[in-house]
Amino acid sequence: MALIVTACRGPSSSAAPSPSASSALLPAAEIPPQPPEGNWVRVAPGNRYLGFEDGKPFVPLGVALPGHSISLDYFGTVTIGGKQFQFAEDTMEQLLRDMQQSGENLLRIDIEGTSLMPRATIEGLIAEKKLQFLEQPAGHFNEAYAKRIDRLITLAEKYDVYLCLALFTHSCDVTALAPNLDLHPYHRRLGGPLAHINDLFVDERARAMFKRRLTYISDRWGHSRRIAMWELYNELLNCGGNDAKAAAAWVSEMGGHLRNHEQDRYGKAHPIVVSSDDIVPESDFFVDSPGTDVMVTHYYRPAGGSGNPAALAVDLHASVVENLKRVEYKRPFLENERTLSWRFPTAVQREMEHVAAWTYLTSGAAGAGATWLNIGAWQPFRDHSVVGPTHLSMRSILERIDFEQFRGRPAEVTSKNHEVLAFVVADRSAALGFVLHNNSVDYRIDNIRSWLAGEIRDPRIAPLMMHDLLEVLATQGVKAPIAEYKKELVRMVLKHSRKSEPAARKLVDELFADPIGARERLGRVPVPKRRAIAKELARSVNGFRLELARSPEVRVALAKAYRKHPKVKTELAIGNLADAPLVVTWYDAATGAELSRGSVAGPTRILTPSFAKHVVFTAQKKTD
Repeated sequence: MALIVTACRGPSSSAAPSPSASSALLPAAEIPPQPPEGNWVRVAPGNRYLGFEDGKPFVPLGVALPGHSISLDYFGTVTIGGKQFQFAEDTMEQLLRDMQQSGENLLRIDIEGTSLMPRATIEGLIAEKKLQFLEQPAGHFNEAYAKRIDRLITLAEKYDVYLCLALFTHSCDVTALAPNLDLHPYHRRLGGPLAHINDLFVDERARAMFKRRLTYISDRWGHSRRIAMWELYNELLNCGGNDAKAAAAWVSEMGGHLRNHEQDRYGKAHPIVVSSDDIVPESDFFVDSPGTDVMVTHYYRPAGGSGNPAALAVDLHASVVENLKRVEYKRPFLENERTLSWRFPTAVQREMEHVAAWTYLTSGAAGAGATWLNIGAWQPFRDHSVVGPTHLSMRSILERIDFEQFRGRPAEVTSKNHEVLAFVVADRSAALGFVLHNNSVDYRIDNIRSWLAGEIRDPRIAPLMMHDLLEVLATQGVKAPIAEYKKELVRMVLKHSRKSEPAARKLVDELFADPIGARERLGRVPVPKRRAIAKELARSVNGFRLELARSPEVRVALAKAYRKHPKVKTELAIGNLADAPLVVTWYDAATGAELSRGSVAGPTRILTPSFAKHVVFTAQKKTD
């Protein structure tokens, strides 16, 4: 196959490349075959986890980056929103270095993309040749950009990190970012095959071009052992069209093409995935498409934005178990992108991430998930320090379980103490468990007090905090003076929307019954009015917050309801495990430090140590 390489330049802002420009491009020689490096990541025997060819387990611990971050390593000085940000040559290298120091082994990143940047920023970066694409124009492979990916893989080898590369992402097609599709070289305005992203699935030229794209990517980088998996598309049906039937056929076709090409070229193939934006996807092809090898979803549910780790754990566990049942335990399940409570203080984010990572693994997922952080300073997502300590503490514990041989399934667990939750994944010889205090009220009060003290300043958190505050006060027989605040919100809605007064009152009432869902509806107003709404909402929220903070009744009621995260313990009865002597080791979930070790004779009943928030244990058959 003759491949075309274009010079390092951005697409025209108004028209497709001219015939004369295209004819000036010189054909490149075919990429010479390279022998595959050894010890690739693959689906382990038993189809539940991932492992290496040499039989050692691969348990993904890592982070996810937005698509443009791969370009940010080369942007230099970038002006966004009137502010300048400096990205140095070693930006990406520093992240990978930090990951290695934190015991992390997976970086999930788009091979290119423009997600979440304002349109004007994208246009400016393309014009300045700071943002480029792998195909530029469509069908012509950009050698300068390809060398950036070369460098990423070289750095991954240097710092012992594996890559999940998302192979096509531009912007979410069904969100406010949809107009940005015409800035991508695949758009018809620039000579590509797409007028709408659904054309990627059904247009014959588009499908042929995408297969050629996959072939190029595999020929150039597929020999590397640092490719943990190929991700065909990020959040298909959210960031990629809305025709589920066509998307399902496309995943099967493209995944089959990529797998067959790698088998022919290398004698083996990297695992292939496609991601969903919901942790429990509606479309079955996300579960078990013949074009993929691992089920992959994302987590963006209300519990994740609640700042309440106990609520998050319950929702995550139920979701993982449902997915494993749908997949019938015939392939691994992973989450590879989430954003948890990022409007809350860093300490809350750390706790949420910590609980999420352990809940995933002890509910049966093949990895701890990948929180979405950003090395671009203008976006309000977490930095690496939020998740690095959690992964470092996990690594030494996870080494106690041989996931290559592990056939773990979510176990039936009962606790004598109803306040203690336990998530355990076990087979007949071993178990991994996460035990936590189901103390939602104390977590709520921690956040409410932080908000009342002005430590949580984002006004969009206020409805959630007041919703939680009303519930806590009700348990103490206190009614909050909320009527005037609701009137203020109704006035604001009426001023900035076309809603009738009854509709505005209904929306405000919903804001306190369903704070996250109603908050999203409240925000769906014309863009020019959003700043005015934000300013008025901030003023209104701050006044009401100060009123509540000064209230003696509120302070007394919160003090009475707060239990200060008391220590608890329980006895657990665990199914799935062998009725045989076990060695049970308990760890501090926050640090990974060993707390105690002892033997337990079957039937399996395990006593927990006393703990305030959470602990982890491993159990293994006792050997002579």
